[in-house]
Amino acid sequence: MPPKHRTDARRNVILPLFFATVLFMTMPMTALGNSATSINVKDFGAIGDGVADDTDAIQKAVVAAMKSDTSPSVRIRKGRPHPNHERRRGVELPLLPEVVFPEGTYRITRPIVFVNYAHVRGVGKCVIQQSNPNQDIFYFAADVDSFRTQSIHFMLRGLQFEGGKTQIRIWPQNINAALAFIEDCRFVNSADYAVVCTMYGKAGWSSQRIIDERDGKPLDPGELYWPPFVIEWKDHLPDLHPNKIKRGDPIANSTLLRIVNCTFDRCMGVADISPDTTYIRDTEVTVHPQMDGPVFNIEYGVTYFYRVKGVASPAPGKHPFWIRGGNRFSVRDCEFDTTTENGIDFIRVWDEQWMSKEKRVPSNFIDVRNTRVKAAGGLSNALVWLGKRCQPNLISLIGVTETSANPVKAITWEAPRELANLKDFRSTLTPDKVNPKTLYKILLARNSRNIKTALPPLAKTMRETPAPETMLAEIAVPEFSWKPRDLWAKVTVSINAADYGVDADPETDDTEALQKLFDAAAQKGACEVVFPAGVYLVSKPIRLPPEVFVRGAGIAAFRQGSLESDIFHAENARMLGFRNVMLVEGRYGIDVTPAKDADARIAFTDCWFTDQAVAVRGMPEGKDNQAEILIDGGYIDSTQAIVSNAKTQVEGFWAFNGSTLENQGFFENHGSMRIQAMLGVPGRLKGNLLLENPRWIDNFGRLEAIDDRFGGEAGGFCNVYNRSRNGTVYITGGVGVAKRAEGKKCILYLEETPKAAVVQAFETAPWTTPPYDGFSIVKDPQGRVKNARVFTAGLLRPKQSD
Repeated sequence: MPPKHRTDARRNVILPLFFATVLFMTMPMTALGNSATSINVKDFGAIGDGVADDTDAIQKAVVAAMKSDTSPSVRIRKGRPHPNHERRRGVELPLLPEVVFPEGTYRITRPIVFVNYAHVRGVGKCVIQQSNPNQDIFYFAADVDSFRTQSIHFMLRGLQFEGGKTQIRIWPQNINAALAFIEDCRFVNSADYAVVCTMYGKAGWSSQRIIDERDGKPLDPGELYWPPFVIEWKDHLPDLHPNKIKRGDPIANSTLLRIVNCTFDRCMGVADISPDTTYIRDTEVTVHPQMDGPVFNIEYGVTYFYRVKGVASPAPGKHPFWIRGGNRFSVRDCEFDTTTENGIDFIRVWDEQWMSKEKRVPSNFIDVRNTRVKAAGGLSNALVWLGKRCQPNLISLIGVTETSANPVKAITWEAPRELANLKDFRSTLTPDKVNPKTLYKILLARNSRNIKTALPPLAKTMRETPAPETMLAEIAVPEFSWKPRDLWAKVTVSINAADYGVDADPETDDTEALQKLFDAAAQKGACEVVFPAGVYLVSKPIRLPPEVFVRGAGIAAFRQGSLESDIFHAENARMLGFRNVMLVEGRYGIDVTPAKDADARIAFTDCWFTDQAVAVRGMPEGKDNQAEILIDGGYIDSTQAIVSNAKTQVEGFWAFNGSTLENQGFFENHGSMRIQAMLGVPGRLKGNLLLENPRWIDNFGRLEAIDDRFGGEAGGFCNVYNRSRNGTVYITGGVGVAKRAEGKKCILYLEETPKAAVVQAFETAPWTTPPYDGFSIVKDPQGRVKNARVFTAGLLRPKQSD
């Protein structure tokens, strides 16, 4: 059967591919840990000797993985039954196999193209080497025909990229929910930014006009969010042509980009990005000596840096600097150094994007905590340099150490700040309504003595005092001492689900076969169970052994047909790991009861939870729950995400609350919970249905919400609802929206007064047109705040009268 695709360059930016059945052959499971359907690039002719041109062979393997004629799919995001609420149509998500690169060096001469979905994994030392310095290595692109019907996800793990221009280029096209996860990868000697994930509109067009035109009539794909390439498919292979239409302004795109446990070695820049949320963690950077400009170029969105270590050795005449600021970013526990006597600039921002183009208060922040940087002797001799048109709403520098010990300014301005030039000339705000005390904040505390904090007169009016360190130490929820990789390192044996009679046919009930499989795994100790990509239908809960590791080769979806029954029960749990697994429907996705004589560790990495009443439940009755439950990456789209009295940590993930969330929190914390780098998107409601009092977090215990986005363009509701006198609350970093009419319009609502609460350095006025009627930072209906330990600082006051 010939492939079905279009060859018209005006309409074929990327189109669905239908290919003939491919004979899949894999290397032994002991060598690759593959499933029965893993796509091995060597089975398609790749040599991997560093000499042969493997481009066509790798592309053929990728095309085979993208085939859609025989691959199973699952419909997700359908919502749950609710009075007067029509069940949503949902999203059809194909479950494609992974592409595996055995150990070797694979030389290519043009980019490898992926469409909509890709799971790519390297085994051992696996190098993808681009021999042409003007060509990219991997290009991940969204299908123009997928608008509002699909999500997209790209996952890379265990690969090394060498040479070429841009090594990973992602064009997500602002599709509903794009996930791009890059983990355990190494990037070497790129001629441009190693990772690019940016969006642009047609020159001179606003994002709204693109949306209006898209809904009204078809657009030329070259105009639709300006893809970098137009693609023609010839004999099942892509032919890339640079887009000749003039590129417009950068725009934010609905993407969660995760770069975790990666290394960037002598690249001409690490990342050029504009996703809604970018999460960069545990990553090391060595800057190319010839580089000029920003190592991290942030166009738009919210970017979070955690434990990033960078070293620069600029050649004479070169002036690199670490971060060119986009809308919002946080830097925590990082270290930026040079091998030269002088440092380099840390943060520089100068673009008009920092001033609102709409009739609303602009909202931008810079938040740096507990970070070491060598900046003295750089271009500006300052930690933060602001161009003449830039004034972030919030600048927070707390616990920063400048390591050279030479004098350096905390903040410097290209031009003096006056009240008049804080006004956006396109805004309805007049100078007399721009109150620097309410719309602009500066926090400077606990920095090294050589950082000079003197401010000009106007900036002095913006400065506030942050919470005492002793108070933060009392209420902070520490990170876990372990990561998912620490658990997976304990795996001693791997078995294949297909070898135990389990099939991926979405029409057959796999309950009995799955139970036999996990019973067999229980006899093998720390056993990994590998599932081919596909759908596994269960009709009653599957009992998991105390120790087991579940991995999808691609995405393996477990679907529970009954809303009254669960998918997994983990009784006497000690050590559980899940990776690339999707749990669909059911009452609970997994119900965890830890072993009484051990501190259990349960980790979910890059997993999906959708359409459950509760995705993860960890509420054993009658005992103190010392289990540690970690959700690292992934996507949660259920009525409630987690209900737990365990120690819970959730980080770097997408949250989409169900449209039936009423009188409860999306998260329900009865133990201790740390929620970090969440991209939270409130569900859009249909018709005139208004839910009663939804909120993101119900807190009965100890809570830290750090660098999270609560809400978006669709509005939002109460961020945290405190419901116990024994709990604590710490909200910092990130952005909060709480303006929808069906909920309490505040960041923190005190149903009960906690032992202590801090809301600090938190953006409280995004997507806002003043006045913001009825909104408060903290609401205390009992009037007990005066007697409570509730501290706020570094917060914007959305109403001009505040």
